[in-house]
Amino acid sequence: AGYVLMVQKLGYQTYVHRDYVRPLSQSDTNLDINMVPLNDQIDFDVKWDVPLWSPGVWEIEMNDAWDRFAVAMGKHPDPDDPETWATQLPFIDSNGDILWTKSLPDQSWAVDVSGDGSIVSGTTHATRADNFIYVWDHDGNVLWSAPLDSESLDVDISISNQYVATGKPGSGYSLGLYDARTGVKAREFDTGWNKIRQVVFTPDGQHIVTGPMLHMLTVRGETIWRRYEFSGLPYVIWISSDQSRIMIPDKGDYVSMYNWDGDLLWRRMLRVLTYG
Repeated sequence: AGYVLMVQKLGYQTYVHRDYVRPLSQSDTNLDINMVPLNDQIDFDVKWDVPLWSPGVWEIEMNDAWDRFAVAMGKHPDPDDPETWATQLPFIDSNGDILWTKSLPDQSWAVDVSGDGSIVSGTTHATRADNFIYVWDHDGNVLWSAPLDSESLDVDISISNQYVATGKPGSGYSLGLYDARTGVKAREFDTGWNKIRQVVFTPDGQHIVTGPMLHMLTVRGETIWRRYEFSGLPYVIWISSDQSRIMIPDKGDYVSMYNWDGDLLWRRMLRVLTYG
């Protein structure tokens, strides 16, 4: 393949070279590029900022009103990182005030807030220690917690606040469905993959889409369809409000669009795709 060449300059569109660049050893590589000026630039003012903890922000999730924010604190490991990295999970309001924090025994890569802001869920991402899923209410009271079989990469609360989904609930299963208020395990799913990378409830709250490999499941435990194709680990899974489209940007620099039946409508490579 080669390298993706990207050039950025204030006041200009980001330039991404159309081909992979393959430098030769001890030789200069000369390329002609054309920077396109930005016609409209948007300036943002800082409304508030709040210092947080190590190891840094991995993910931020918010409620529908955007006045409550939960933050997962984690990072990809470096060689000199400690074996476990105890941290805090903060719950922040629209003024930047930390309403409460929860101590976690290790870093976290997954967090979610219910649409009405009444429930917060977080998980640990410990490669050398035990892993857990936690659910708190709006005031930070512990509703329940449960052990997980490995580090959790994603967690999602259903639209109706009825269920919480995450993985890996136990050996032989990659996805678990829990009662959001009690923590009782309602279902376990085996997707044929060691662990799930992303999970999301559909807007009707009756289905789950998860990957890799891409599956649509019902909350009752039925498999609607599966796609055994793989272009890259999914960064996020987005489902349209009318449930007619499912869009997935992935770590292979592709964006894929599916219909409700799991048929691939189109796929495009964007070269530089850093998240969702």
